[in-house]
Amino acid sequence: MATGIMRAIPLARQRGETKSLRIPMIFIVALGVAGLVSLLYLAQTSTVATVGYDIKRLEDQRARWQMKNAQSRVKIAELQSIDRIERDAKSRLNMAPPTKIIFVPVELSAKTTVGSEAASSQARAEADAGAKRTPKESSR
Repeated sequence: MATGIMRAIPLARQRGETKSLRIPMIFIVALGVAGLVSLLYLAQTSTVATVGYDIKRLEDQRARWQMKNAQSRVKIAELQSIDRIERDAKSRLNMAPPTKIIFVPVELSAKTTVGSEAASSQARAEADAGAKRTPKESSR
């Protein structure tokens, strides 16, 4: 069967039928190329549209996060306000400004040196002992 087709092709060339076969074949190839180019253009266009929608969605999301960030900064500033802290201390914690301020003098001995662990622990002990004596002395 394959030998019959192979014999028919040279016979067709001898008869001049090749020109009539070439024109439809060129048309079919050109139509296929045009179809492929159209499909590539359509795919590219749809990809660009999809990316555009994604960019718009992400820009909207970014704007929402920036708004939330600004609101959080305002909330932080409100919570750090001295007036709000004082108001909460008075209302929720039942705190009041001090009526009497007592200063506790702390005397450090000359033996203490800066940076020495033993000296700093000794200074803390002396300061604690002085702090315990001072209120008694101030009540007299």
